[in-house]
Amino acid sequence: LETAADGRPFLKNTLDLFGTLFTSLELWPHSRVSKTFPYSFTTDEATAKLASLRFSQFSCSPGPNNHAHITCWGEVNTFCLVRQAAYETLQHFMDARLIENAVTPTLEKIEMPNGLYTVTPKGLHIIERFITNKCLSEHQLLAVFASNPVCTTLLHVKRDETDKLDMSLSMVIKIFRRFVGQHHVPAKTKEAPKSILQYIEYSEMCPLTSFQKRTHTGQQRLYQHCFSAVAAVKWLCDFVSFVGYNEAAEIAAHFERYGLIKLVSDMNVDQSSAIMYSVGSLEDDSSMMVEVCEFKLANEAIYCITLRGRKNSDWNRLAPPRVGSVTSTSSSITHEKPNVDSNDKFDHLQYILAHTARHPHFIEYLKLSFCDEYYLFWAEVNDLKTKFTQSSHVTVPHNSDITDVMESELKKRHRYLTQIVSRIYSTYLAPSSQSELIIDHTLRNKVIQFVSAAKQGYTHMLFLSSRKISISKLRTIMELYEEIQANIFQLLATDIVPEFIKTSHFLALKQCVED
Repeated sequence: LETAADGRPFLKNTLDLFGTLFTSLELWPHSRVSKTFPYSFTTDEATAKLASLRFSQFSCSPGPNNHAHITCWGEVNTFCLVRQAAYETLQHFMDARLIENAVTPTLEKIEMPNGLYTVTPKGLHIIERFITNKCLSEHQLLAVFASNPVCTTLLHVKRDETDKLDMSLSMVIKIFRRFVGQHHVPAKTKEAPKSILQYIEYSEMCPLTSFQKRTHTGQQRLYQHCFSAVAAVKWLCDFVSFVGYNEAAEIAAHFERYGLIKLVSDMNVDQSSAIMYSVGSLEDDSSMMVEVCEFKLANEAIYCITLRGRKNSDWNRLAPPRVGSVTSTSSSITHEKPNVDSNDKFDHLQYILAHTARHPHFIEYLKLSFCDEYYLFWAEVNDLKTKFTQSSHVTVPHNSDITDVMESELKKRHRYLTQIVSRIYSTYLAPSSQSELIIDHTLRNKVIQFVSAAKQGYTHMLFLSSRKISISKLRTIMELYEEIQANIFQLLATDIVPEFIKTSHFLALKQCVED
């Protein structure tokens, strides 16, 4: 068997050996602690089979010159593993989440000599693929497949010639989207057993919950979309073609490095028992990451999905969780002097945005948090509102020699405003746009439907030959943009500002104002 740098067999060899073993090993009921476990096997049964495992395969294909002529050939593979090597192989299967302890599924070490085990849904999927690819008879396993959940959504990750994982940005994002799912409850079949229904729900995404943490000021802060590090690594091993916790923890470290997740709490972590996984730069370097990052693998280490993570997930197909209601007046800056010493997060955001000299420090922090596009949208719409107000206040005099000139100038202004509106839409709001924002699903649909209707039959998105109609449509989409501004204002105030005011960027901002 080919082995990787860490001494383990290549993934392909691991799966072939696993498929060979379990297409020849009989799974039958075993009793432990007054309970019977169907379709299970013992350590001794598996090691005895691995001591002399023969696998025959016959393949047929049409001849190269005459398709009526069928060529057949056979292949026999023999695996002979001594007892210790057999134990290590079973442990490798367990690390890859292909088998688990039947009595105590949380146990992660092979019990010698008479432990009892069952094949996991991931393992059944591998066996099913092996049977299909090798054109084998599956009659002895039909009952196993029918009565147990089988993983049908396993994500297979590319590997290079040395069996190292593909850690490109596109692959990291692909795994992350599988990890967070689509935030909806899957359709269920009423006839399926309860265990299968529970597994289907679990397979949709890593279970997320809320987490409350006491801040340095003594206040309680609620974090949404949280998970424990250990639960995340186990889930990744169950639904991605990883061969152990090391690979799953490594990809989780890349999640954190790219700003998709962040550490919320590690207060109760026993630092001596926690395992740290560090990752460095990738070949396809990107601006949306830090140079080096560590993922802390411990039960008490709590992480959450960040704003950048929600943006890069498939959740934008549905409405994101709402924090509360906010009026449209929150999107603009009041003329009253904001109180920087206030504990209110909205007061802090008012203070930050009240003067453009303070914006660069805020933008720099937003870039580090991978969500500067929210500020950019807010600023561009503010600028658009100013231009729109100036244009709306221009009136065309009647019975004047300059009427035609003024009409032409107004049309130019409307065309200019239309170009700005179109650019903002295509940059931040259009599906799959360059800097697509995560906003309320209903609000997004309103904008998309309005723009789609306005574009029909016109070269320019909203510009019509009639100035009156053009103003009406521009005003409508401006109102929609202001609603999105209000949504973003609240998002920045609740998710970004509480962390920003603790950083050196905020201190620099205050110093800049005082100077």
